[in-house]
Amino acid sequence: MTNSAVSILEVVRVNPPPSDSFTLPLTYFDLGWLKLHPVDRVIFYHVPELTRSSLIPKLTSSLSATLLHYLPLAGRLVWDSIDTKPSIVYSPDNKDAVYVTVAESNGDLSYFTGDQPRHTTEFHPLVPELTVFDESARVLAVQITLFPNQGFCLGVSAHHAVLDGKTTAMFLRAWAHNCKQEQKDLPHDLIPFLDRTVVKDPTGIETKLLNRWLSASNNKPSLKLFPSKKIGSDILRVTYRLTQENIKKLRERVETQSVGKQLRLSTFVITYATS
Repeated sequence: MTNSAVSILEVVRVNPPPSDSFTLPLTYFDLGWLKLHPVDRVIFYHVPELTRSSLIPKLTSSLSATLLHYLPLAGRLVWDSIDTKPSIVYSPDNKDAVYVTVAESNGDLSYFTGDQPRHTTEFHPLVPELTVFDESARVLAVQITLFPNQGFCLGVSAHHAVLDGKTTAMFLRAWAHNCKQEQKDLPHDLIPFLDRTVVKDPTGIETKLLNRWLSASNNKPSLKLFPSKKIGSDILRVTYRLTQENIKKLRERVETQSVGKQLRLSTFVITYATS
């Protein structure tokens, strides 16, 4: 286990371009994840020549440009006694924005990106905490951790009822595009579709989910998340790399040993079957 430490340097408020207030109601596709753990990601970049003074303004300005299309991420999830169901609310008057924590680590970046066993708890300081209360919750939290003369880590924590894994990846790709291209125009496949009127609920799934969450909190609206299972210091992360040759041999082995109908052996299936 490494003895690295992370220090908080500042918290930067990143506003989207000037926009009107809006409310986006959750649908039953979202409500199923209302109280589950946030979607957390850490992405490492080996860029030793970058400095804090050059990196932070570039990342925050491109994040602001990206929020033009991902405005819900700058808002809050709200559910109080007046509302029949939770909604995403964005209001510039309430100073809604994405708050970016800027931190610095004295650790070895190569250790975190290596293939060797690493303690899972060592990654926790690189992920920001998502603020969640009974009546409101932040949608997105971002942390930029600098590894001086090595690179940086981008940590993201997103509310699961607003962003799933695929949408989080889509947002990060859009942010990367704006950061690299230095322009606000995004490709069509990186622009989210926010029209909730296309979602129909003829069988009342939404009502059933809302009743479930209400019963879990003494029949009072609450956005509080379920307690997360504590991860002990004995849990490790290990990276396994499979080459094309490895995949080929595994596929041939399965095809030789299988009986009956022909299997659909994609690289994804082969990889997970061996994990």
